Amino acid sequence: MMPSVILSLLLLPALASSIGPRKKGSLTFRSANRVHTVVYDIEQAVADDNILDLEHTEGLQDIKCDVDGSILQVQLTSGQFAENFKDVLNSKIQQDSVFVVGKKEYGCPIAPSVNDTSRQILLRRVIGASADGDITTIRTTTARYGELIKEGQVKYASQQTKAEDPLHACLGINVADPTSCNSAGSSIPIFQKGPIDVSCDNCFAGFHTDIFFDIEFKFFGIRNFSGGFRNMAVDSAMDIALNVDAEKTFIAIDKDLFRVGGADHPVVHFNIGPIPFMIWFEGTSELKAGVSCALSAVASAGVSMKHNIGDNYLQWDAESGWSHVKSNVTTTFTPMTVGTADVHCDGDISMPATVSMHANSIFTASTIVTPQIHATVDASIATKKICESGSFELDISSQAVMHANLIGKWVTVDATWGPYSFFDLTADLPTVCVPLAESEIIV
Repeated sequence: MMPSVILSLLLLPALASSIGPRKKGSLTFRSANRVHTVVYDIEQAVADDNILDLEHTEGLQDIKCDVDGSILQVQLTSGQFAENFKDVLNSKIQQDSVFVVGKKEYGCPIAPSVNDTSRQILLRRVIGASADGDITTIRTTTARYGELIKEGQVKYASQQTKAEDPLHACLGINVADPTSCNSAGSSIPIFQKGPIDVSCDNCFAGFHTDIFFDIEFKFFGIRNFSGGFRNMAVDSAMDIALNVDAEKTFIAIDKDLFRVGGADHPVVHFNIGPIPFMIWFEGTSELKAGVSCALSAVASAGVSMKHNIGDNYLQWDAESGWSHVKSNVTTTFTPMTVGTADVHCDGDISMPATVSMHANSIFTASTIVTPQIHATVDASIATKKICESGSFELDISSQAVMHANLIGKWVTVDATWGPYSFFDLTADLPTVCVPLAESEIIV
């Protein structure tokens, strides 16, 4: 069998024939109430002159990005500028590898589609160029960071800077205040038809966390990596309000609630020399429920939750592969209920929430928090009380996907880790009884 190291070398992409300069330093900048720090010490795989930032292209007017990363159209102010740019590109690729880069208005969508016109980041290898009128058409392939960085290290972290700033970053799904990250924003209509009106009046997930990554490049790929979330805690709630004027009602719900952030809403842009980097976040949640009521119901029921997750990040190295760093998790579930009349309802409610950190073309780290309750709600005009009891289950999982080449793993055998559950707890809910509300309808 061919040794894996030799096989890896044979599978290397076409690399530059000369090695570029060494870059060493640090960057500090403020964004989204956080100070972001980047420390780097890298040896580029190509010279600066062969990494062309479109922002500095003479006569640039517009950039049009294709869907699959194979074509880039650059519109310039004259046909002469277009011819000159074409000649520069074709001349350079005769001598060495050439890349075009850009960010923000000089970039392309992360996940291109016909409807996505966002401009975020550009990182492509040049195959060839042609000119027609004032447009230079560049044939390209999507580049990986291992094609531009031969070896070295890049570290990123964010931190609090002012006492009034939040201690940790807030990655919030329907949160009212991104500073506190601990209360719901809008009420969510779920189902409304005839005598049945269902809404999610207090549904949110606020992830408080520190984010970081530490990457070591070697032989044009990643040798060691760690990244993800530290000091994570989650404030959240799921609370369904029912206004049902019918006997023996059963309601089934399976609804996507929110999708926040995404590649078109980046949090961080920075450059190491001419090489652009971008970090963004994404949060999703959905609601799954089955509720049956024996009587007409004007009530709400659910739980508020606090999950202290702590450290939750992944490491990868060329010798031992993946490892997961995690803390001991603690959690609290507090039932919430309100009602106005005789009610008896049973139901299961689940609201999975996922938060992901993306470092462009390098990795994605995700945490998936899945709470579920089975609850019984009883209200009595005679006792003037409404009570909620039942049980809960909490599953917390982690996942990572590497988008960059891994040393010894060019066939991407270990490119994905998980999702794996690292915390699973089932327990009884404390029984909560509160006085009946006087209002006829819960708003």
